[in-house]
Amino acid sequence: MSTITVHQKVKSGHRSQLKRLTMHVSDQLDDHWFDLYDRYITARHAEGNMYPAKRQDFLDFIHSRWLTPRFIHLYQNEEPGSHLVAVAVIDLVDDGLSALYTFFDPQHRFSLGRVSIQAQLQLAKSMQLPWLYLGYQIDACAAMRYKADYYPHQRFINQQWRAFSWPVIPQ
Repeated sequence: MSTITVHQKVKSGHRSQLKRLTMHVSDQLDDHWFDLYDRYITARHAEGNMYPAKRQDFLDFIHSRWLTPRFIHLYQNEEPGSHLVAVAVIDLVDDGLSALYTFFDPQHRFSLGRVSIQAQLQLAKSMQLPWLYLGYQIDACAAMRYKADYYPHQRFINQQWRAFSWPVIPQ
């Protein structure tokens, strides 16, 4: 298990998807967050201990005395208005943003998990913060392996930060 920090994404496709959504950063959750969270948990974690989704469990998870979460809300713009499609919960640390949890519309045509990372990178850049901390990379967990797709990044292994630059692609 290692902690991964990242500067940017290899592919730009998710950035173009982000441009088609509206991003709003707030210290409060959107009023419609729980419906989205419930659909996400039901679709992605129905076999786990997070199911069924419980409002208070989530609020207890993201709030503590030492943490002041911020929420990146992504909205799909449609007539007659817009609707919430993703929420990334982040924390502001000295040199970057720390990704705490992301949930999204599991039926959406965009790769909203990766689009949410792009939103976090965009926010960090706008705040002139050099790092986005994606959290633990657990190689044995398929749902967590996406973090290794982002380059360049660092991993905290055996009490040391180790740099991983662009992947080598065999010819």
